[in-house]
Amino acid sequence: VVLGEAGCEQVAAVLGAPPEAATSPGAAPGSVPGRGFARLGSGPVVRLQVPHVPNPSDGSAPAAHREAVEALLPEFTVEGLPSASDPLR
Repeated sequence: VVLGEAGCEQVAAVLGAPPEAATSPGAAPGSVPGRGFARLGSGPVVRLQVPHVPNPSDGSAPAAHREAVEALLPEFTVEGLPSASDPLR
């Protein structure tokens, strides 16, 4: 699997074959987060789209997207320390 900015030559170097002409339009696959190419076994190289989830600590990501990811994360606690929902003593 190749995700991110990669030209046809780089895709071929990583996956052992160039992408099919029909799956490699002018825009680089990495120009859209989560887009890239994959190859299973000796099959053709095909375009891949996976869900893109921004890093919640990335200040350049939209605030609404960061907050949506944070809302899905489980609460993190360290044994012996109060959790975020416990009042500080």
